[in-house]
Amino acid sequence: MSMSKRTQSLGGKLGVSRRDQPYADHSVLEAELATSKIEDRVREIVASAPPLTPEQRERISALLVK
Repeated sequence: MSMSKRTQSLGGKLGVSRRDQPYADHSVLEAELATSKIEDRVREIVASAPPLTPEQRERISALLVK
């Protein structure tokens, strides 16, 4: 799995933030990093998958609404 520049950057920022401010709230950066990792993985899966039917797209989209 390849990491986007954004994911790498966020990981670095989070690491520095945890090092420099160990007792600070890092939840915003953690959420951004998690989101970026999900985006990276979804891009990989979509790129390697065959074309989806409209019904399949709806089922997958429904996961994001929950």
